[in-house]
Amino acid sequence: MDSFGPNIIAVLKAGQTLRLDDIQADPRSAPYAAGYASIGTTSLLVVPLVKGGRLVAILYLHCAQPRRWSDADALIAEDVAQRTWDAIERANAQSALRIANSRKDEFLAMLAHELRNPLAPIDGAAQLLELGHIDGTRMRELGRIISRQVGHMTALLNDLLDVSRVTRGMIELDLGAVDMRGVVEAASEQVRPLVEQRRHVLAYTAPAVPTVVRGDFVRLVQILANVINNAAKYTPDSGHIGVVLTEQSESIRVAVTDNGYGIAPDLLPDVFDSFIQGRRTLGRTQGGLGLGLALVKSLVELHDGRVAASSRGERQGTTITIELPRWHGGPPREGKRPGDAMHTVGTTSALSILLVDDNVDGAAMLARLIGQMGHRVTVAHNASSALANATVCAPDVVLLDIGLPDIDGYELVARLRAQPVCGNALYIAVTGYGQHQDRQRALDAGFWRHMTKPACLQTLAGYLKEASELAGPRPRTGQ
Repeated sequence: MDSFGPNIIAVLKAGQTLRLDDIQADPRSAPYAAGYASIGTTSLLVVPLVKGGRLVAILYLHCAQPRRWSDADALIAEDVAQRTWDAIERANAQSALRIANSRKDEFLAMLAHELRNPLAPIDGAAQLLELGHIDGTRMRELGRIISRQVGHMTALLNDLLDVSRVTRGMIELDLGAVDMRGVVEAASEQVRPLVEQRRHVLAYTAPAVPTVVRGDFVRLVQILANVINNAAKYTPDSGHIGVVLTEQSESIRVAVTDNGYGIAPDLLPDVFDSFIQGRRTLGRTQGGLGLGLALVKSLVELHDGRVAASSRGERQGTTITIELPRWHGGPPREGKRPGDAMHTVGTTSALSILLVDDNVDGAAMLARLIGQMGHRVTVAHNASSALANATVCAPDVVLLDIGLPDIDGYELVARLRAQPVCGNALYIAVTGYGQHQDRQRALDAGFWRHMTKPACLQTLAGYLKEASELAGPRPRTGQ
């Protein structure tokens, strides 16, 4: 652009078509005539394209002799410029759509694979249990297998939901002063089973003094655990993973470096996009949906930070660097670590519990587990049955699914609470609808607590213990 001269550049940035009939005679271009002459140009017609207040392209026509550019010339050139730009944008959009469709197809294939993986051992364990003649040790082992695989499936679904929430701006942060040293420790604990399974060395260095940011402790742990987990998955057994926490004058930086498979140069610019993964064999030993780093980037940006990836190439290891604004306010607060039990299972008074769920198997299993805690459980599979049973069992607590076949759980709560025998009951939503707006809607409808399926037994036991300890009239609004 400098070769045009500042006066001409100003006209083009203003979006005005420029006509130079004789470059040597026009005062705007005369000082640069020698340069134009060197490329055989004596007259020039330039059409600028300004999009969003920015000069993005120009179309220029030139002649070796002076030429008087007419209004018709200008109109034709402007039309050609706009048509050309439109064609380029359409081509780019079609290319982006093809890439997105390809990624979507790959993602759906990965999702099917990743969900079938845990279903196989769950199905195998169930078939063994059906055969019977299993001793206590083997029974407990099968239980652990099922629980572990359900946890894996739940983590996959949570990643999907988190990406959806972030994309639609539905994530709410519980902001406070957080010491990043505690975040690194909690994240390291969370991924330690995989690190130990792969026999990696996980080294951690940090300043001796607090390194404080303003953030959501749970989400910050999620960010770092995702990064360390990726490093562990994409590093061959007996590898090395280094986590280095440093403080700058205005920022706190965490760098996670591994000596693993690295990132190919063509993949590096897109590594934080959803559904992006490196080339892998059909064995897919690393697993995952390609959502981890996309979620990391979104959550870091919600904290006004930035994240970057660097790699010298395949088989050369990777470094993920997270930088967050330093907090100069108050001291850090203690954060609840992910994985900490919200409640502990303790002895509780026996409660009358009405369990309403149209999933027959799920309801039977949950009823049996609650019965093991010493409570009396009545099961209903639809709203009409629930209303009929409520008058008989006089529930202290109602565990209620939202998506029922006849009326939904929100309306059923209102109908149950209208019955004198259920007016002081505590209502707990146990549902597959787990997004923020779902939880808020449940509380607004009169639920006391909200749980997402599969319900954590420890958390449920804590709620039931709390319910048994409540004295006097029960609260009728969400807490």
